[in-house]
Amino acid sequence: MSILKLMTYSQDRLADRLLYIWKINETNPYNRLALYCLPSDMYQRVIENKYYWGQDFGVGFFHIVIRFDETTDRKVPKREIIFAAGELINTVAHFNGGYYYSVLSIHQVSPESMPHFHLIMDNVDFLNGKRLRMTKTYLYLLKNNINELLKKHNITEIRMKKT
Repeated sequence: MSILKLMTYSQDRLADRLLYIWKINETNPYNRLALYCLPSDMYQRVIENKYYWGQDFGVGFFHIVIRFDETTDRKVPKREIIFAAGELINTVAHFNGGYYYSVLSIHQVSPESMPHFHLIMDNVDFLNGKRLRMTKTYLYLLKNNINELLKKHNITEIRMKKT
């Protein structure tokens, strides 16, 4: 099973988290993806978006980590994992019909290790200013959406808790 971990942070941690997901020793610069902004513009875009819509308080963004199954997914070609990353950022950036600034980085500690994804997603829709609150229902929906695309790329699904 793949594992998804979702963390929330206040906006004052955004620069720190962006630097973390862009670790030089674990991230090939070609494995950084962004939607609606350049990876280097993510910080400025998110902060400006929050101030524009008056949403510069509370939870500032989501940091999503997806780790793949070390044994089963090792058989998946790397190009398939990269294709999945491209679809994943699109799925997250348009989650629940919204438009969210998002960046994704593929980490791989060593050539032999299994890559994993780090994704940072703004939680304020840049078209209408509505804030996304990640309730249990939305988290389940997000996991379902991600599972659909992982299946499409023959990657193990994310573990889902039974409700």
